[in-house]
Amino acid sequence: MGMVVLRGKVVKGIGEGRKYVEIYSIEIEKTLGFRPFPGTLNVLLDKESIHKIVSVYNTKPYAVIKPPLNDLADVYVWKCCIAKSGSSDKVESYVVRPAKTVYDVSVVELISSEYIRKRLGLSDGNAVEIVVFT
Repeated sequence: MGMVVLRGKVVKGIGEGRKYVEIYSIEIEKTLGFRPFPGTLNVLLDKESIHKIVSVYNTKPYAVIKPPLNDLADVYVWKCCIAKSGSSDKVESYVVRPAKTVYDVSVVELISSEYIRKRLGLSDGNAVEIVVFT
């Protein structure tokens, strides 16, 4: 198993992560073994990390979450951990990449069983480091 280190800043999403995490919640629990916090953490990647995430998206995902409804799409998942830059406190989480998304590759979305923002004391603009396991 390899590791890819991504760096970026926490950004406000468009508010749809919560809705979709709730819709996919049962499938996430079946596939990943935990009930997800209702929402995603969005990270705007730095330029170097954008190239890295494209290569991650071209690897076999850790899991594929099947859509609970016909008009929705598969969600590809890679296991990771996230930390506020300069901190050793980490949260186990997952990079999620829906087959249909409004975000380009500069933004990654993370899910976890925990409320990542609160657990790590994150605000919009905070620098974070994400270690993705490939």
